[in-house]
Amino acid sequence: MQSLEELALRVTDYLPAFFRVTSFLMLLPFLGRNVPALAKLGLGALLTALIAPAITVPQLGGDVARFFLISVEEVLVGLAMGLIVTTVMMAVYLAGQLIDVPMGFGMVNVMDPQMGSEAPVVAQFYFAIALLTFFLIDGHHGLLRALVQSFDVVPLGGATLSGGVPAIALDAVRSMFSLGLKIALPVIGALFLTDVALGIVARAVPQINVFFVGFPLKVGLGMLLLAIVMPAFVGFIAEAIGPAGEIERLLTALVRALGSGR
Repeated sequence: MQSLEELALRVTDYLPAFFRVTSFLMLLPFLGRNVPALAKLGLGALLTALIAPAITVPQLGGDVARFFLISVEEVLVGLAMGLIVTTVMMAVYLAGQLIDVPMGFGMVNVMDPQMGSEAPVVAQFYFAIALLTFFLIDGHHGLLRALVQSFDVVPLGGATLSGGVPAIALDAVRSMFSLGLKIALPVIGALFLTDVALGIVARAVPQINVFFVGFPLKVGLGMLLLAIVMPAFVGFIAEAIGPAGEIERLLTALVRALGSGR
């Protein structure tokens, strides 16, 4: 039977792994501010205990300085992985904001409990649909697999800041804007044509108050377009954030860059 000192040492050995797992969980978009910090810490401890047999623990030999450096390094690795996931998921928010302005909802913001701040109406609606789709296609399983595999490619204390990491960060931002524009393009394109048509009507029939007529028309047309494109939106999101999607591609590239091509 192990003594309390031996058990305490084993727990301390796995603390860097706990730091990587927990910092990764802290930035995931579906674990927003409405989830208590203690719940996130408990989930991080549970996941660390489950994947502990697959982790190679470095022998620190009581070196406090090295333990501190490895812990900080693991926190940064977890934050980098979580930031990649959040950046790609923010494409849905961006698409909602692009749609809100031409629809006339740009001035209407409501409190978003996930982010702890105000957000446009369509952006929140799209984000909720994206999260539901993410869980339906078992996207969270893919994140857990990527987290476990990261310990094979980037062992504890073995992360390296290579030149590919900044390029991957820029690629993630590019993917956010690209996906957001692709999601919003059908709706904002149709609303743009509506504005053109209203401009022609205003020139042809000056007696018509285009602003008075156009505002409810664009809101109604925007709602109809959102309903029409919803199946395509769900399918596109499933491809983008599902298996072999942008999140998995960027996470794989990030882990390989941190592991120096291991």
